[in-house]
Amino acid sequence: MSTSSVSSVKEVDYYLNPSELFRWINYRRWDGAKSRAQSHPDECSTWIVSRHNTDGRILWRHLPLHLICMQKEAACGVPDESDVQAVVASQQMEQLMDVLLDSYPEGASSPDDQGMLPLHLLLSKAEGEPNERVINLLLSSFPNAVDIRDKFGRTPHDILRESCGTTPTGEQGQGGAEGGASDRCRAAFRALKRARYVSDKITSTIRDESASIVAAVQHEASNERGASQKIIVRLEQELSNYRKDVDARDTRERGSQQDIQRAKNELASREARLDDANRNLEVTRKERDELLSVSESMRTKLDSHNEVVERARQDAGKTREKDQETISNLKSEVSTAKAMTEALESQLRSRFTNEEYLSTSVTDLEEQLEELKVRHEHSEKKHMHEVEALAADNKRLKWNAEELGKKNTQLSDKLKELNKQMSSMISSYSALNSEHDRLIELSQTYETSLLETIRSERANIVDHFTKQREVLEKTFAEQERTIEASIHSQDRLIATAKSDRMRGKGTVEKLRNEFQQLRAAAAERERMIHVEELAASRKLKRNGGGESNTKHPLPPTHTQSSSISRPSESESMT
Repeated sequence: MSTSSVSSVKEVDYYLNPSELFRWINYRRWDGAKSRAQSHPDECSTWIVSRHNTDGRILWRHLPLHLICMQKEAACGVPDESDVQAVVASQQMEQLMDVLLDSYPEGASSPDDQGMLPLHLLLSKAEGEPNERVINLLLSSFPNAVDIRDKFGRTPHDILRESCGTTPTGEQGQGGAEGGASDRCRAAFRALKRARYVSDKITSTIRDESASIVAAVQHEASNERGASQKIIVRLEQELSNYRKDVDARDTRERGSQQDIQRAKNELASREARLDDANRNLEVTRKERDELLSVSESMRTKLDSHNEVVERARQDAGKTREKDQETISNLKSEVSTAKAMTEALESQLRSRFTNEEYLSTSVTDLEEQLEELKVRHEHSEKKHMHEVEALAADNKRLKWNAEELGKKNTQLSDKLKELNKQMSSMISSYSALNSEHDRLIELSQTYETSLLETIRSERANIVDHFTKQREVLEKTFAEQERTIEASIHSQDRLIATAKSDRMRGKGTVEKLRNEFQQLRAAAAERERMIHVEELAASRKLKRNGGGESNTKHPLPPTHTQSSSISRPSESESMT
């Protein structure tokens, strides 16, 4: 029974609320039951249950189809085709069963409370006259019924064989029917054989389809596995290539970073050199400033010395003028200043010596000044060359610094681009990793589900084969036990028949002896009676009973006839 039918099972009580369809069937009104089944198809799947009054246990539980199959008219058909009423009733029952199976096809596969299918009930009521049309109706709805056993372990084939008393080929057994019954049994056997063929065909088709489905699933799984493996290999190759690219980029980045570090180190060294040059330049500037200050001081001193010399010259000129005036005055006053002339000449000589000393010192100072000027010019030229060299170095360092700054900017831009590419590569790598993990999980889940499906299918097939093997083993064991039991029962029956025959023979002999004794005793008794009658008649004759003899002539004759008839009856009985 299917799941939908199980979930919607409906039952009614036989005594409390029977369905109208059951009432029509119970009243054997097949046309009314057909109309009711067509108008109310839900009653075709309604179970009629009879329960015990005290404990409520189920006494019987049937569908309307079970009740129809339990009728002898449906199971046996119409033995006499000339009986029009029986033929019409049989046709109405067949039409009713057709309607019931059309409304509720699961009824043919629904066992009652005793585990009996409608086909089991129909064949158990056949009594050697199975109705082929009804059997075909049931088998067309449920062909697998030919392999289902009832509560006694019998298949429909076994029930039909017991009912017809024939073998599957139609050979007559003990008590087998003859004539038309044999034809009906053969037809029923052919119907069961066709149903078994259809069932085996359906089973083989289902098995082939399941095997093809399993093979297709396995092929698809192998294809999917191969495709997934190819995808995984391709992803691993792409991942390795990507890792190689990342390693190369890392190497290039490390090289660029090393170049940047070297450039930074060179820039730092050049900056240190520039700082040293600046410090040297500052020192040189300080020395130049000091030299300039010294030269300025020397110039101021020289200027002051020139001023002193100029003043000395002016004083000397003035003094010479004064001396000339004095000489002129002295010339005029020679007479008056002769005494003072020698003093004045000594003074003049001292002054001339002083002037010569001053002129020599001035000359020396001028030479020193010239030397200082030369040295100053030489140092100034040297400082100018150094300043120009330092300026050129500064310009070159500035240009190098600008170039390094530009390179640093370019390298920082490249580093930013590399960082962006690295981040994009890392994100794509993470996306690829996630996609790879997802594909691996999907392939694993698909392979797991496929393996579980294959294992479940394999387990189901193995269970099915195991159950079939167990059923076959049980069938063979039951057949062997049945054969052994039939052999033992046959031996017991033969022995019982022999013993009964021997006892029957002994009993017959005993009865024959007793009958002979009884017959002899009866003959003796008849003879005695006859003798007594003769003696009585003689006595009556002697007593002069002639009249009585004329009045009662019959009793002796009647007695004699009865005594003669009894042995004949007993002999006929024997």
